[in-house]
Amino acid sequence: MEKSILIVLTVISIVSCNDFTILSSPKSIVFKGSSDLPSSAISEVFAASLGYSVYSTEPWDGLSVLDPFHTAKSVVSFVVEDANNLKFDNSKSFEITGNDFFFEDAITTKVLDHSHLAININLIDQEGDIETSIGEIEQSPISEKNQILSSKDKADKEFLSQISYLQRMSDVLANMKTKPAFISIHLSMKSLSKKTSESEANKLLTATLKKLNDVIQKTYDNEALVAVITIPSYPHHSRAKRAAEDDDIAVKYNLADLASANYPVVFNIILWFSLVMVFALIAISLALGNVEDKDSIIYRMTGARGKKDN
Repeated sequence: MEKSILIVLTVISIVSCNDFTILSSPKSIVFKGSSDLPSSAISEVFAASLGYSVYSTEPWDGLSVLDPFHTAKSVVSFVVEDANNLKFDNSKSFEITGNDFFFEDAITTKVLDHSHLAININLIDQEGDIETSIGEIEQSPISEKNQILSSKDKADKEFLSQISYLQRMSDVLANMKTKPAFISIHLSMKSLSKKTSESEANKLLTATLKKLNDVIQKTYDNEALVAVITIPSYPHHSRAKRAAEDDDIAVKYNLADLASANYPVVFNIILWFSLVMVFALIAISLALGNVEDKDSIIYRMTGARGKKDN
């Protein structure tokens, strides 16, 4: 009985494993070790890779920035829902702990605060061409090269449709005029329930993402961070519910709006400038007040007649 329970728990842990995989990164950024990555810290990892200031409450030792003056020009994140055993050669992976998968909101806000471009592209359940700020992703015919996945099967067709969009993205990424600092691309493998389909889908997806990684690095002169994040089904409805709850709490307790990221900088400039001016005024006043009488312009000019030295 104990043996069977152990086997079940092992299977559950494998299926529910969420990974943060680095396909490529600039020379100035190194990912090392094998410590687990808290899901709430993913946005801070991306921000640090871009050279932004981070204020993480959950420090992580898997990232080292060797040169803070030459950080990543862009972060490209492929978020894959319900992926199992998705492995890449010559890559570095970390297991993700926690269930806070709203990191895109945080990093998008930081990128926009730094006046850079950030885009989120959802390829799930899409039909027709997809309009984005970097170009139009056309829907191409689904390839029938593989013999296991078939467009005649509804589940396979949904996955193959996403692959066709990814293949068309190579041209878009290679020819984009404005280069975003953050790109997030959403995929899903939820519909693939057959083991044979899943294995073939993993091979097809890894090969497609490797090709896209090469295009991205060429576009950004090998200075882009490309990551693949596997997570459970993206909680779209929970996200909206959480946002509504946060709004209710803010109204109930009359909470102030969150301060801008530039607030600490502006506050420190005003504070220390004011203190320096106050102490400078005091020092000048004391210096003038302690000038000897014979040297004082006040002593010379306020008498009945002007005094002068013989």
